[in-house]
Amino acid sequence: MLGFTPVEAGCGRGSTEAFEELLSQTSGSIDISRCLYLAMVCGGGKPELVHRLVEEQADVNYQYKIRYFGINGVYCAYNAALYRSGKKTIGTTAGYHGHGQTPLMAAVMTGQYEGAAALLSAGARLDLRNYRNWTAADFARGDSLPRFLSEALEGQTAEAERITADAVASSFFQI
Repeated sequence: MLGFTPVEAGCGRGSTEAFEELLSQTSGSIDISRCLYLAMVCGGGKPELVHRLVEEQADVNYQYKIRYFGINGVYCAYNAALYRSGKKTIGTTAGYHGHGQTPLMAAVMTGQYEGAAALLSAGARLDLRNYRNWTAADFARGDSLPRFLSEALEGQTAEAERITADAVASSFFQI
């Protein structure tokens, strides 16, 4: 009803287990890159899920296109209007800044710093801009970031890569 597939919804909630199960049962095509973006914007951007989606060929530099038809488009337009009127929340910011936003921008915007580190480790670009001409660093302005992410947003990704590798190595799940 909201325009998201079950796989996208599972990724949005950060469920690697749901992703694996639905992937094994899906016969149609899955937009893995959109799944990655939705994981970041909806709060499910764990390094383990980022790693798994990248393994499935997700584009870490995917730029989300808001489809302004249907319930999701109306919801985004409504939130953008609230943002312009002064209400600043993650939802209104996503509605206003969502078009052209990358998974990295969404991760920084929603405070998913380990997910952002995983994206940077996987080659996410820092120079991309959304429809409003913002970069990932613009979403970090005014926030108190962990050192590993501040460094990574300046192009020094060694610590972000170490944190990502540790998170992926220590992850475990079974279906």
